[in-house]
Amino acid sequence: MSRRVLVLVRHAKAVAAAATDEQRPLADRGHRDAAAAGRWLAEIGIEPDLAVVSSATRARETWTDIAEALAGHEVQVDGRIYDNTVGVLLEVIGEVSDDITTLVLVGHNPSMHGLAVTLSDGDGEPAVEAAI
Repeated sequence: MSRRVLVLVRHAKAVAAAATDEQRPLADRGHRDAAAAGRWLAEIGIEPDLAVVSSATRARETWTDIAEALAGHEVQVDGRIYDNTVGVLLEVIGEVSDDITTLVLVGHNPSMHGLAVTLSDGDGEPAVEAAI
């Protein structure tokens, strides 16, 4: 069985207000942090086949900034990731084709945190386990 990788990304820092919550763009700090996250993913060898991204502006901008540092990949915007539950995120992941070996999911808390906790078996790196 081949190794599959799931990368969970909570959107970067957004501005406090916009016409609607879904339209809130990233703050300058958010753009810097997302670009740094992209560089870090590239440094550790993450090469996504697919990114599934929330329809919210801040999530799409986060992925755009991250993706600048990464090799070519497919992107799907999925509105179900914007306002969801852990169960919905699991459904989205479950719909991904078996030939996708590295998937990046870009969304929002509290469901991204909940998904990380749900998927954790407790045997990971202590620093990562403490962060979730």
